[in-house]
Amino acid sequence: QEKAADIIAQAQMVAKEIRRASHEFSDSILKETEENLSSSLKNVRDTRQALRNATSKSKQQMPKEN
Repeated sequence: QEKAADIIAQAQMVAKEIRRASHEFSDSILKETEENLSSSLKNVRDTRQALRNATSKSKQQMPKEN
């Protein structure tokens, strides 16, 4: 009985540690994903703005037709 209780207690401790480690790992991966998505979104916005600027400059430089 005592040995069984020890084995169960050890298994519960190991399970608790595995749960903690998996939550920590998941949080780390999600944080990294969030940072990468934020960076990608910034790149998309910057590129979109650059295209807008290039388009407006080319419209200003086009000769007017009469």
